[in-house]
Amino acid sequence: MKGAIPDEDQRGQDPVGEAPGDGLGAQDPVGEAPGDGLGAMADLLRDTVFPALGVVEEAEDGVHIELSGSRQVLTTDVFTVDPLEFPGGDIGRLAVCGVINDLAASGARARFLTVGLLLSASLDRRVLLRVLRSLGAEADRAGCRVVCGDTKIHQGAEPQMIITVTALGEPFGEHTYALAASRPGDLIGVTGPLAGHSIAVLSAREGLGFEHVTASDVAPLVNPVEAVVRRVPLRSLRDLTRGGLVGALWDGAFATGCHWQFEEASVPVDRPVRAASELLGMDPLLLTNEGVMLFTVDAAHADDAVAVLAEFPETSGTRIIGEIHASTSEEAEVTMVTADGRVRAVPYPYALGVPRLC
Repeated sequence: MKGAIPDEDQRGQDPVGEAPGDGLGAQDPVGEAPGDGLGAMADLLRDTVFPALGVVEEAEDGVHIELSGSRQVLTTDVFTVDPLEFPGGDIGRLAVCGVINDLAASGARARFLTVGLLLSASLDRRVLLRVLRSLGAEADRAGCRVVCGDTKIHQGAEPQMIITVTALGEPFGEHTYALAASRPGDLIGVTGPLAGHSIAVLSAREGLGFEHVTASDVAPLVNPVEAVVRRVPLRSLRDLTRGGLVGALWDGAFATGCHWQFEEASVPVDRPVRAASELLGMDPLLLTNEGVMLFTVDAAHADDAVAVLAEFPETSGTRIIGEIHASTSEEAEVTMVTADGRVRAVPYPYALGVPRLC
């Protein structure tokens, strides 16, 4: 639902409220599949959430709005993770970095945050204190501050904590960095190795042992992003959270109607993460990241973009991984050039079938 804007013609309508027209049976559970943030979530948003709220779908990380005569950028996100503390971070740091990166991907720096807490009555206060201190410290380092919020307690044991954060920020300039701005001939890049967050959290949750050699990639990317967009004319940015690289590539393909192609050998994945993914039967290209972005850039400026991002530790692993081509069919497509040079179609993922990670 990121970036959705109310449609004035639809406000006040209630298309889901009446049983004869909602298309739902007596019981129709949401299910777990939408939690992956892939095709199942797109279906839920398109078929239920957007019509009920009267919004127009704009699948970007933040929305640019006019507020008191100036342009601002707004985003909101909900965070839950098990365990609350994991190698490389915790839910507090995750929540702040998440909204900071959503705004950065929309060309803005977060300035003000609201924080909503839903806490289990059984939550250890010491854990709560550590998480809140982590959240506050990360916000302070990023130059934004918490200005209001709310706290509620529930009686169940799970979830231990859910954090909702809304961020309001100042745009770097006029460009919104939407995926739809990309065009044939642009190169596709990522700002670092993939899947570190997912493997660290899963390993810590299940006691797999990989938590000793992997850590979450959670990090605020606003400083490298602001530096690169001020020096290089990037076309688009996308935070590689739920759905991972493949989800973002398909979003780009749908937004542009183009053929997005990447090279398997060029995609950075750290060796322990790759080993853990293979052992678990999971594809790192589909897994959640919390400190990695995708970007597209005119080929003439690609080397400059990589050079600027390489100046920052959070994005020192930036790589160009592919190119956008004009589509040879009437449908968007995503393909991968395999290590042995074959071109393989990458199907649009509906759901991963793994527990929600964030």
